[in-house]
Amino acid sequence: CVSGSRCTDCFFVSCDERAETTAEQSTCGRCATYGRLLVLGTGTVETPPVWMRVRCRHCGNEWVIE
Repeated sequence: CVSGSRCTDCFFVSCDERAETTAEQSTCGRCATYGRLLVLGTGTVETPPVWMRVRCRHCGNEWVIE
């Protein structure tokens, strides 16, 4: 943000970027199924980086989304 403050526009841009990054990592590397995930565990905002351990509901493959 130009003003250096936490403005609403900056917040939404950050959320959009996080959503896009997560979506890009939501395809199973084994069977190529998109978005059929079971979340197994997560990191927290207080202990970056934020992550999710997921399992594909189609084939059982597991990976981490950061």
